[in-house]
Amino acid sequence: MNNMNRFFKYISLAEYYDKDYNCKNYALRNLAQNQLYFNNPNNFNDPFDCRIRVDFAGTKEQWINLLCEKYECSPKQAEEKVNGFKKEDNGLVCPHNASSYLKVPIVCCFSSKCDNILMWSHYADSHRGICLGFEASGENDYYSMPLYESDTDESPFSGEFKQVIYDSSNDLCIVKMFDDQYKNANIVEDRIFTKLHAWEYECEYRMILPESHICEPRVLKYDKSCLKRVIFGLKIDKRDVIRVYNIINENYLKEGFEVEFFEARGKIGKYELKIEKIMDIENYIASLR
Repeated sequence: MNNMNRFFKYISLAEYYDKDYNCKNYALRNLAQNQLYFNNPNNFNDPFDCRIRVDFAGTKEQWINLLCEKYECSPKQAEEKVNGFKKEDNGLVCPHNASSYLKVPIVCCFSSKCDNILMWSHYADSHRGICLGFEASGENDYYSMPLYESDTDESPFSGEFKQVIYDSSNDLCIVKMFDDQYKNANIVEDRIFTKLHAWEYECEYRMILPESHICEPRVLKYDKSCLKRVIFGLKIDKRDVIRVYNIINENYLKEGFEVEFFEARGKIGKYELKIEKIMDIENYIASLR
């Protein structure tokens, strides 16, 4: 189940309550509406993920030119502002308290593995959730699937699955304010697809939105034909299996889309999971307590 064109998304089915004590379960809603949720990296469980610091240091002339061009200051006004900047030891200057982090595109995360014990534990509610299997089109390490803004959108864009690289360096990424913008753009993209080697077990692939889509809402629709399988976790509750099956049956199977069901089981005598196809979903549900 780790074919090169298959990508898996671990999902928790746990419910939570909003500030008005209304019960929410966006995972089931997204499944019913064939939606993917693109999250802001600031909300990831790794606080260093996609973290890019901006170095504002520049020469006095660079800052004067920038203030004149971008903020329509006169040369005299710009020079007065820059004279109040903090002076670095290397002779460069930067605004006081100018230590910020770059905004990056929102991201949807996948894995090339569906049988990873830690992934089930961390992202699928300790094996009580599900794992969705998507099939992408493409070849030669380029795989994608169409994404839509809405059901009536006739101009999908290609959501590319890009592999995450794992690095042993613990240096945070820095982009310089006055470096070439093309160079900085490459640095930013490289950082979005780079994580510390400690996360290597995730075998992660990422999909980011192009610049024109970096806004709310943070859900986009996938073509239903791309969802090929649903895997139930080792400890999933029978009620959740029934809810997921009903959603798939009503929104996919009855519309002619083929989605197969699988279950995660423990290998006898092994610290491993095996993913087995469910031949009869009704018998499987009946067997659960």
